[in-house]
Amino acid sequence: MRIFYAIWFFVCILWGHLMAEPVPEVATPASASPAVFVAGLVSFFALLVFEAWRRPPDNKPSRPSINLRPWDEPTGMFIFIFTTFLFSACWGMGIALLLPLKSIDMPAFVLALSAGALVGIHVAYRVFPHQFRA
Repeated sequence: MRIFYAIWFFVCILWGHLMAEPVPEVATPASASPAVFVAGLVSFFALLVFEAWRRPPDNKPSRPSINLRPWDEPTGMFIFIFTTFLFSACWGMGIALLLPLKSIDMPAFVLALSAGALVGIHVAYRVFPHQFRA
């Protein structure tokens, strides 16, 4: 598992570097990040609540935790994916701020989306704890 996380660490750094490359015709401006955060929060709150209510009582999703494995669907998969996005976006923001001619637009967008999604997942658990496994 250590080898996987070492590879994951370097993939996130490289992905962050790619995010920091300026692509003006594609990137959402960094000023839109608050709206993207709210959109990520609301959409993943609704998605997880819908998934929790749709499942039968004996097959409820796991409660959000960083200790979940990615194959603990849907919660573990969401947390793994959005933690990866968050970590890569943090690297992208750092690289964009340290190196000249880099852009913070794409890292700011991904950072806001992933942070909003992670907050939405935890809010779904706090609002409807009875719909999740302990």
